[in-house]
Amino acid sequence: MASVLLLGRNWMVDFLYFCLENLRPYCGEFVVDDPQRRLDLLKPKLPNGECPPGFIGFAVNMINVEFTNLFFLTGSGYGLRETLFYNLFSRLQVYKTRKDMVLAIPCISDGAISLDGGMMKGTGIFSLGNR
Repeated sequence: MASVLLLGRNWMVDFLYFCLENLRPYCGEFVVDDPQRRLDLLKPKLPNGECPPGFIGFAVNMINVEFTNLFFLTGSGYGLRETLFYNLFSRLQVYKTRKDMVLAIPCISDGAISLDGGMMKGTGIFSLGNR
């Protein structure tokens, strides 16, 4: 039986279904000895080889999954982080400030957000607030 997650705003209208079995999972490694089974994603690097200042991490790894749900697996053996959360957030980067995010543009490919409200989707689409 396929694993399905149901999300809805109202019991009568607008349900969104995620069939976890049909999502393309993350197929890389996990962070060694991490009880949360975070994905071992390579940190972004600027052209000079350094990690951008203000880089906090990847959104997919910032989700703390409750222990009872941590080992919920699909029939194919994949968990929530590598199916649902990876498909929702992919390699979305999180930065402290919009300024940090703008300086990191050369190494942002799948989007970024900042804690002060900045957003970047892919290359060339920015929402840096109204300041």
